[in-house]
Amino acid sequence: MRLSDVRLALCCSALGAMPFLSACINPAFSEDEQDYADAWPARAPGELPPGVEYIGRGTASLTAPVLSWPASMATVRFRGTGLEWNFTEEVAEAPSLYDVVVDGKVMNSFLRTSAGEQRAEVVGGLSDTEHEVSLVKRTEGLYGSTLSRGFVALGDRAELLSPPRPFPHKVLFVGDSITAGYGILGASTNCAGDQLVENARLSWASVFARRVGAEAHLIAWSGKGLIRNLDRADLLLIPAIESRTAPLRETAWDAAAFVPDLIVVNVGTNDVGSPNADPGPAFGEGYQSYLRGLLSRYPTAHIAAVLGPMIPNAEGLVDKMRGYIKVGAVDVLRAEGNSAVHFVELNVQSPVNGYGCQSHPSKRTARIIARTLGRFAAKELGWTWAE
Repeated sequence: MRLSDVRLALCCSALGAMPFLSACINPAFSEDEQDYADAWPARAPGELPPGVEYIGRGTASLTAPVLSWPASMATVRFRGTGLEWNFTEEVAEAPSLYDVVVDGKVMNSFLRTSAGEQRAEVVGGLSDTEHEVSLVKRTEGLYGSTLSRGFVALGDRAELLSPPRPFPHKVLFVGDSITAGYGILGASTNCAGDQLVENARLSWASVFARRVGAEAHLIAWSGKGLIRNLDRADLLLIPAIESRTAPLRETAWDAAAFVPDLIVVNVGTNDVGSPNADPGPAFGEGYQSYLRGLLSRYPTAHIAAVLGPMIPNAEGLVDKMRGYIKVGAVDVLRAEGNSAVHFVELNVQSPVNGYGCQSHPSKRTARIIARTLGRFAAKELGWTWAE
């Protein structure tokens, strides 16, 4: 199969009265944007009945899986020449965007939904053999959520097959715009970080998950903090958000539905905020309290409390935030015997590696950060990480 033979959500399709999506066709990916595109984890067929693998918080219900949080994904193994997706898009600010991965190759076009009930031929023109297609949500749940109503394989001998075997690891990421991939496609610090330059598939969290072979839940929301948000008048904070099944709904998440091997917490950038200001000892106290809550809900998980890459090195803020996280939270818990709690300092950004919109991590920086976490996972958890 050649990628040029694949059709993605063509407007001219005519499979029925229900509207089809008009695909937003991007130019070909730049070379650095394609990093890890061809290293999509290959997994053997599973032993479950034919069906769809959904990954991401909110997709646990097989009757009505919702792709809401960034990097939520659906993977379908099928025999046929194409694949149709039936779904309903709930738009909050803008329709969801999805990258499409066909047989391990990331397509150079992405899927843009529109509001309401619809269906789309996400891929067509394939050889009439077995294929694997993944749809990966690029955008945050604050924009919109997608209720998946099912997939249909196309072709004379078309049928859905067993989903792939589960990933060997599970990781829960808790964070803000950095984890969500906000502005990562931007060309400079001056661009506005709207959804077209956001891509959770390219964020440091997703790169790490692919490299180690992990099912990842990204609970990430731009502008949010632990004890105060970037918008100081906004009182919905990370601890409350992390307890939700979906970003814009107050439905409580059942922690037993996804038991992570590793929890990675990267919060604090918005607590410092803009203009930059020390959040004070209350941040360390809040951080320790939050980690205690995670330990209570996930007693078997390792926790990596990280110092993020965007804390400005002015007025001693990096040292202060390191003290709040490491000394005020991690060291206290470890002294109590919680050896599964770790401190990890992510790489501070450098102009050499470029910037995304509004000084967010570039694609290159995201890969460097993923490598830092990968080295930690190899050393402390025994996971495989190849440089």
